[in-house]
Amino acid sequence: MELVANIWPVADAGTGIVGRYLMRAYAMDAEDSVISTVLNSLAPTDFRIAREFVIPERFKVCSPYGTEESAVLIGEFHRYQQEILKEGFAALEQDYVKVQGIDLTQGQPRVVNVIPRFPEAPYTVVTVLLETEDGQLVPQLNSK
Repeated sequence: MELVANIWPVADAGTGIVGRYLMRAYAMDAEDSVISTVLNSLAPTDFRIAREFVIPERFKVCSPYGTEESAVLIGEFHRYQQEILKEGFAALEQDYVKVQGIDLTQGQPRVVNVIPRFPEAPYTVVTVLLETEDGQLVPQLNSK
């Protein structure tokens, strides 16, 4: 069992600047296709109950109007995603306690005592939220 995450960078609709992101972790033990289906089905709505994190201080956006601290353009969010999300991953891991139970997936029952953690390269789904002038968050979903 490991942690996987839905991530929602919040981009200003006018500038594309991201100053914060939302993230929610799920403890799962499933095939990637199942994880993908579950995370994508939750992406349009679960941001409402996700934890909020700020972009680390070392990231800045410079423009003719000045410098915005703890911010990145949306393209930079994707480029530096692992660095930006490191603090969020660590914080969300602390929310999970030891899972104790019985695993019946292998035919023979076996005792499970595990604390879910994010692997080195965690499975994530990123859905950009555009924040409008009136504060609404609009998920930018892929149309298929």
